[in-house]
Amino acid sequence: MTLQEILNAHKGYLERSYNEWRRTRWLGAVIVKVFTGENKKPSELMPLPGDDEAAAHTDKIDEIKELRQWLTEQ
Repeated sequence: MTLQEILNAHKGYLERSYNEWRRTRWLGAVIVKVFTGENKKPSELMPLPGDDEAAAHTDKIDEIKELRQWLTEQ
């Protein structure tokens, strides 16, 4: 596998994992609303990467791209 293929596989794995947690979080928010009457957003119950922190993760992506470029130049 090339470095790009590994990065793409890792990104896909993380997205699948986060989507599973988003479904679980949504279900938890529904249960909280039914039993307590509180109208909380799912992101308030359990924050996940990518909710409001998208800017923090773009730094990592830029670092990986720079590393990949450096490796291809070597």
